[in-house]
Formats: sequence, C-alpha cells, structure tokens
Amino acid sequence: MKKIFSGLLLCFLLQHTVSAQTKQQAQRDFVKELNAVLKASSTIHWAYTDRMTIDSAFAISKNDILSVTVRYTNDSSFFRFRMEVPMNKIRNIIQDVYLVLECDQDAVKCFLSEKNSNTLVFSHNYNLFHTGELMDADYETLERIKKIFDKIRRT
Repeated sequence: MKKIFSGLLLCFLLQHTVSAQTKQQAQRDFVKELNAVLKASSTIHWAYTDRMTIDSAFAISKNDILSVTVRYTNDSSFFRFRMEVPMNKIRNIIQDVYLVLECDQDAVKCFLSEKNSNTLVFSHNYNLFHTGELMDADYETLERIKKIFDKIRRT
C-alpha cells in the first residue's frame, strides 16, 4: 500500500512539474510574440503620437502580472506610460489597428509620468490593454498569439 501511495504521489508531482514548465514556456512564447509586435510599432495606443521607445519590454512577473513600460518623446519633452494586468484577468485577444487584450472591467492599471519625469504615478484603470500596432491583414500573428494564450489558460 505504501508503494502504491508513493507511486501515485510521484506521478502527481511529475505531472504538476510538467504542467508548470509548460505554462512557463507558453508565457515566454506569449511575451516574445507581444514584444515582436511592440518592437514593430510606433505606438501602443492611439492617444500618443510622439516617438515611442521601449523602457521595459513586456514581461510576466512571478505574480502573473503582465506589464510593459514605454517612453514617448518629442523635440522638447518626454513622458512614460506603463500598463499592467493580472494574466487571469485577460479574457480575449482582438485586433483593430492594434493588438488588444480585452480584460475584466478596470483590471488594467495605467501609470503616467509627469512631463520630463521618470516617476510613474497611477493614472486610471481600464479594460483594454493595447499592445502595439498590428497590420490589418496580419491574422497569422493574431492567431498565433491567441493559440499561445489558450495554452496558458489551460495550464
């Protein structure tokens, strides 16, 4: 009986380890795809038209928080913009001009800096997480990202 219990426990632990590794790999793939979209974009949101550079690329924290920070610069000033959302609050991935993560109401936290300041201050909550421009016809990228996200949700 002790051997059966030990065997079952070992199987459970191995399955849990494989599942965690699968989720981690899917999260790395998800972030890689989002960063590719971001790097090819001139902005992540229609409201910001200045030159965009990436301060902190997409990443998922140990607490499963997806975040990104960008800097918008014009000839005389800059400001920073950050968004973050718990991964379990993302409900859907859609595309218009931008690749957008649809999230629970007010799940996305947005932070802005003052003009010429690096200090980010909470600005507002939102339900959409804009990730960057995606060409209208780029359904392959959209479907690839959706497939990876579905893998994350299943693990």
